[in-house]
Amino acid sequence: MPKYGRNLISQTNTITQELAARKELKRFTFLGSGPQFGIASEGMLKMTEMSLTVAHAFHFMEYRHGPMSMANEEAAIIGLLSPTAAIHEKQVLDEMAANGATTLSLSPAEGDINLPANLPTWAYPVLYLPPLQLLAYHRSISKGLDPDNPRNLTAVVYLDKAAF
Repeated sequence: MPKYGRNLISQTNTITQELAARKELKRFTFLGSGPQFGIASEGMLKMTEMSLTVAHAFHFMEYRHGPMSMANEEAAIIGLLSPTAAIHEKQVLDEMAANGATTLSLSPAEGDINLPANLPTWAYPVLYLPPLQLLAYHRSISKGLDPDNPRNLTAVVYLDKAAF
């Protein structure tokens, strides 16, 4: 896995840096189905806390049902395509691009960013993470922020003397 992760980071550094630097993009939406939804939520969290950029996470079809009204020239939509539903998920991204949104797909098959093929299914959620983290990192840098010291965050949260 480390080899795949290193290769993925070097392959995606430029595309994530270019997307992150686009100042006209005001919102980043991360879409994923099944196990990829948890990863989409992590992408949303990293984008929000590291770069102070408005970000959301949705299941593909949930987004298609209503929140897609936010898909326009100010929106970047990152789709984590699943091995089993990629055809339908890609259609959602195509519709959002037709509405003016910038889209980026990650997939073990045919995405803008291609993950290694023929790996065990458990490996894919892990491999979706580095490009999402790079995207949030580059967005933070492009806004002049320190991604290692997000505003108002600490390593440990204390509530009523209990550590979480």
